[in-house]
Amino acid sequence: MFVLQCTYPNTGARIMLFVGGACTQGPGMVVDDELKHPIRSHHDIEKDSCKYMKKAMKVLRHELRL
Repeated sequence: MFVLQCTYPNTGARIMLFVGGACTQGPGMVVDDELKHPIRSHHDIEKDSCKYMKKAMKVLRHELRL
């Protein structure tokens, strides 16, 4: 932030922090914790070979009804 203040004095600015990613824990989990298991692709969804997708969809549909 100091660099931003020194570079552009008396100027409005915004710092955006993007944190997050695919859910890896809890009932809405869509991918495993281990890095050797990649997140699903659209090909996996078309082939219905997603390990966690059905359970996560069930949880998300229930959340949306509330």
